[in-house]
Order: sequence, then C-alpha cells, then structure tokens
Amino acid sequence: MDVLDREAQRKIRKHREELKRRKMEHAYAITVLALGAIILFLIIYLLFFVQRIEVEGNKLVSDDEIISLIRSDKFSGNSLCMVVKYGIGLGKKLPVTEKIRIKMVSPWRIKVVVTEKKLIGYVYSQTAYAYFDKKGKIVYESRELIDGLPSMEGIATQTVELGDTIKPENPEIFDELLNVSELLTDNALTPDRVACTQKEVFLYFGNICVDLGEHVTSDQMAQIQPILSRLEGEEGTLYLQDFDKDTEIIPFKKGEFPQLSGE
Repeated sequence: MDVLDREAQRKIRKHREELKRRKMEHAYAITVLALGAIILFLIIYLLFFVQRIEVEGNKLVSDDEIISLIRSDKFSGNSLCMVVKYGIGLGKKLPVTEKIRIKMVSPWRIKVVVTEKKLIGYVYSQTAYAYFDKKGKIVYESRELIDGLPSMEGIATQTVELGDTIKPENPEIFDELLNVSELLTDNALTPDRVACTQKEVFLYFGNICVDLGEHVTSDQMAQIQPILSRLEGEEGTLYLQDFDKDTEIIPFKKGEFPQLSGE
C-alpha cells in the first residue's frame, strides 16, 4: 500500500506541476499579446497622429470652423480613424454641409473635402439672413447678403432658427416656392425677389414683375428670359399665370404692379 500511495502522490504532484506550467505558459502568452497590442497601438497612434489639417471645397463656412468641427471629434488625433469614420458616414457635419470626406495625404496630414448644400433662397430673421435649402431647412445664417439668391417674401413663418425647417402658415404656397427655386436654377434665372400671396407667386427682375400664378411650370419659366430681353428699360407686370403651349399672346401692362402685403 505504501508503494501505491507514493505512486499516487507522485502522479498528483506531476499533474499539479503540469497545470502550473500550463498556467504560466498561458499567462506568458497573454502578456506577450497584451504587450504586442500596446506596441501596435502606440505605433498606430504615433505614426498616424494628425499634425496638419487642410480644407477645400468650403465657401460659406471658414477653414477654422471646419477644423474646429474635425478637432471636436474624439478620434481627431488619428488620421486613420478619421478617414474610416468619415468614409462610412459617421463623422460630424454642420447644417450647411452636405458631405464631408477626409483624405490621408500622409500619416500625419489629412485633407478635409467639404461639399456644401445648395442654397435656394433666404428670409430675413430679425438680425440675420436665414438661408434655406431645397427642403425648406434653414442651413445657414449670416449678417451678410449672398449675391445671386432671391429673397423669399410673403412667407409667414413660426420659426427661422438654424437647423429648423420653415413652417409657413400656407404650406402649399411654400411648396410652390421651392418648386420655383428649382426651376429658376434649371433656367439660369436670378430674380431680385421672389414674392407670394396666399395663392400666387411673383418674380421681380429690376422694374419688371412676372406673375406666375398658383402653379408654376417649366414652360412658363422658359418664356421669361427671351421676353425680359425685349422689355429692357420698361416697368410693369408680365402676366404668365395662364400661359401654356397654346398661348399666343402674353400680356404686359406698363406701370402696373401687384399689391403685396407690406408694400
């Protein structure tokens, strides 16, 4: 029995030593992997540490605003992370930016490519001009007037704060104004003003008012430029509200202008 007991104890000690050896090997492997991960992290962090940011494509917002936006991201210090994050559409944006892409010029230098939203008009909001996009969303505010964009007059709104969508009292006429803005762009027309009543839309080109009626069409818009060239120096209203492809005569009344609220 003593011989058997000694043999059993020997096997138990051997088993314990084997378990201890395996635990040490396991711990060693974990330590090596952890150190490797730390070293890899440090290499990536130091190699891809952002030292320089360039900006292109922006017109409305400044380089500093874009750089501040990028820097506010918790991963902004790593160029690789930023390229991936903005590449999958998870990066931060400003209300006026349609898209922001980040290109890696070098591991420590990135280029921010900005695509801004297309502005179609503005309303005056107490101390600033509030510019909106094709969806009627206020995406940009400035005390400076941007050339080439029409003033949208006659829109009674509840809010014109940045980031909000304009909520007019008459949604139908506002939808028509958005349609007009698209058609103006398509026909390369830039009126000085776009005004509306509860039912009608008017365009102002200098001293010429164009009455477009309730529902504006591309056929109406196509007539404006050729007629304006023949009305140079005149004052009055051009009536296109009833125009269609069969119209032969388009009325123009000198010295006559619609009575809009506030005028």
